[in-house]
Amino acid sequence: MSRFLVKLLIFSIFPLISLFGVFLLENGTADTFYKRVIGEKKKSLVIGTSKAAQGIVPTVINSKLDLKGENSLYNFGFTNIHSPFGESYNSAIRKKLCEATKDGIFIVTVDAWSLSSSLPDPNNRSLMQDEKLFVGKLSSYSAKINLEYLLQHYINSYYEIPLRYFAQNSMHLMDDGWLKATPKIEGDRIKRVYESKVDEYERRGRSVAFSEYRFNKFIELIDFLREKGEVYVVLMPVDDAINTIERSIFPELVEQLYKYCKSIGIPFKDFTVSRTDYTYVDGVHLDYRAAPVFSNDLANWILEVRNTF
Repeated sequence: MSRFLVKLLIFSIFPLISLFGVFLLENGTADTFYKRVIGEKKKSLVIGTSKAAQGIVPTVINSKLDLKGENSLYNFGFTNIHSPFGESYNSAIRKKLCEATKDGIFIVTVDAWSLSSSLPDPNNRSLMQDEKLFVGKLSSYSAKINLEYLLQHYINSYYEIPLRYFAQNSMHLMDDGWLKATPKIEGDRIKRVYESKVDEYERRGRSVAFSEYRFNKFIELIDFLREKGEVYVVLMPVDDAINTIERSIFPELVEQLYKYCKSIGIPFKDFTVSRTDYTYVDGVHLDYRAAPVFSNDLANWILEVRNTF
């Protein structure tokens, strides 16, 4: 009997070791969130949705602002479903941020989606998708291997991890948190992808409204970050059609942000006014060639603000 138990134990250990080895292979290709839920805590963060995740390259800004080592900026943006302003995202930010931080840099990107929620009651937390997702539920964002995420929230097959590790991928979560998206979209498909995204956003725009709860959580987050370092609030550029849709959801957004940021003495920049300077994957997200250009412009603005604010 004891020999049987020993053999059973041996044969049980091998699959577990193999699975652990598979987890170690995850390098930001099989899961576009995983690298953000592991690693050391950070002192400086990019905060926002997928616009920020794909559009802001911390490495470019770090170089421009001479941020090195533990002071380097890290992109902690997810999606407009996972990381609109709310208790879930605020909780994740607090867990990712080094508690002792006093001289960090925080680029907080805002748009109509991150400050809105579904009709008929955009302030009802029980109806908010982000409340049900992993962002606010994970106990840690700084483990070397986040077994809680991999076992409870990883949605793909584990076979995808080694397969994508050795393959060319159109989505790659880089070490600085930038989600580099290089989809192979050519010819007529470019127009179809764009039109599909506009249709999707028009439909979604009719189903959401400004959420006072989310705006209050945005203010709560800003108050918290101001104690941790420099805060810069940014409205990212989008295509003309998408910009029109977003303005219809929250027409007073720019005015409100200017007013609020001025009242507490932090800088705000509306980059939608220069939206034609950049190229987009789908009208919403900056493409991988435009993202470094925008990041450089963003860094230059921060340098200007430091000299004048």
